Amino acid sequence: MNLKAHSKMGVKGLWKLAFPLMLTSLSTHLMMFLDRLILSYYSADAMNAVASTSLIFWIFSFGFLSLSLIAEVFVGQYNGAGRYLEIGKPVWQMIWFSLLTFLIFWPLGIFLGDYVIAEEFKEQGMPFFKWIMLFGPCFVMTGAVSSFFIGRGKPKIIIGVVVIGNIVNFLLEIVLIFGIKGLIPAMGTRGAAIATGFAQVVELLVLFYFFLKEKNRKEFGTMNHAFDKQLFFGCMKVGWPNAVAHMLGMAAWAMFFQMLSSVKKEYISTLVVCQSVYFIFCFTSEGMQKGVTALVSNAIGAGNWPAISKILWSSLKLQAILVLVVAIPLLVFPDILIDIFIKKTTVDHNLLRDMMKGALIWMWLFYIFDSLYWIFVGILTAAGDTRFIMVFNILSAWFFLLVPVYVFVVLLKMSPDLSWKFMTMDLCFAAIICFFRYRSGKWKHALIKP
Repeated sequence: MNLKAHSKMGVKGLWKLAFPLMLTSLSTHLMMFLDRLILSYYSADAMNAVASTSLIFWIFSFGFLSLSLIAEVFVGQYNGAGRYLEIGKPVWQMIWFSLLTFLIFWPLGIFLGDYVIAEEFKEQGMPFFKWIMLFGPCFVMTGAVSSFFIGRGKPKIIIGVVVIGNIVNFLLEIVLIFGIKGLIPAMGTRGAAIATGFAQVVELLVLFYFFLKEKNRKEFGTMNHAFDKQLFFGCMKVGWPNAVAHMLGMAAWAMFFQMLSSVKKEYISTLVVCQSVYFIFCFTSEGMQKGVTALVSNAIGAGNWPAISKILWSSLKLQAILVLVVAIPLLVFPDILIDIFIKKTTVDHNLLRDMMKGALIWMWLFYIFDSLYWIFVGILTAAGDTRFIMVFNILSAWFFLLVPVYVFVVLLKMSPDLSWKFMTMDLCFAAIICFFRYRSGKWKHALIKP
């Protein structure tokens, strides 16, 4: 796909780019979904422990991953400007950054768990946390290498990688979580972490193979691996606000789970199931955001500013279709999703079913506002307006989600049902603010100068 042909980018063209990107995003979310689904058959307590503990891992993983993915913006702008032989440089700078994260993931994996994992989840959560943190840098590096394909609008190669990674993850999870009698002991949550981490390593190796192919070395300089101080810190300057925003945002979600860990099992199980179900669908929002970022980056690199509004409207139309599609399983056939998770739970199934049906309605509304939010974030990120995203994301997660939940649910002992309502209102507010930021045009002043 020629991303420089922005003026012709309608809904169909955006879908051709966004769909493979959605599949790449699906890879990570599907792995998390499978973790919880398979663990729900092993033990409901194990599922809840991993749901809570994995959020602590994602504080660092999503934070550093968002920073490494900033290479996509530079790749897109180089591609739009026709500077093809320089495209490999920003990717390599973020690969070097990914290697540095070993110094963070490994020590934290060894020492942090005792201090941040709730007592209710330590027995099952600690083994998962220690092992998944060992694989943390691989997640970050996968993002860096995938930026080469995403920023150029060539994400189809990643589809095959996604399929391979998830097949490996699924097979290993079955074997390692439950074990094989007489051969492999049941590892439970530790097995889930090892399976997911190993699958991520497989994805990374396959992506690296295609990244370093001879054609890409000659046309896009993918062997330009020298450390470039100016470009490295240029990427860091644009990317660090995104990293901080993701880290503090995920920290807020981790605290959100910690606050609710002491409430009745029905509520925490409902929250875990709804979040797990959301993993099935939120990849569409993330894929759309990456597609919008790639297109807008190329448009900016080519100086084609009128194309940006067309890209925005195409993404809104496409997202409206996806919202209606997601409504089918969440609103029309919720029992199918609910039954998958509740078979091994020890709480009242009828009560849990009623709570989940109500929560899934709010989850659908959450999906609507979340998808709108990410479309505008994609535009702002492409221009380098990441500091605004950082400041607003922190304020939104901490003051419009955590504070209300703490006051009304923890202090005033009101129904935990309010928690998913606050989640939805938080995203509604975020989408509105980002829309006004886009309308103001102030994001253009933060334009990246690669």
